[in-house]
Amino acid sequence: MPKWEVCRIQYRLVKRRGIFSPAKYKWCAIVDTQNGEEIIDASIEIEDHDDARNVLLQNEEASKLTGRLLAKGWEPMESSYGRVSVLKRHVA
Repeated sequence: MPKWEVCRIQYRLVKRRGIFSPAKYKWCAIVDTQNGEEIIDASIEIEDHDDARNVLLQNEEASKLTGRLLAKGWEPMESSYGRVSVLKRHVA
């Protein structure tokens, strides 16, 4: 019976907003292991701004992360809001 490894993509807080600086987030590819969560890949840090340019950057970075995972043999399983959110990969 084949075994599958599952990876989920989440937008995570990296740095809380300060008095003079915005919060920072990044997209993380996360695999649950016996020892807990393991981040296997991540996007660049994205500053939290309320503008269209920021939304484009978020989408672009999510697409780049998904592309890297697909290139490494991960297969899409689920999507939400128009982007892949869960992937799987066959484990020998």
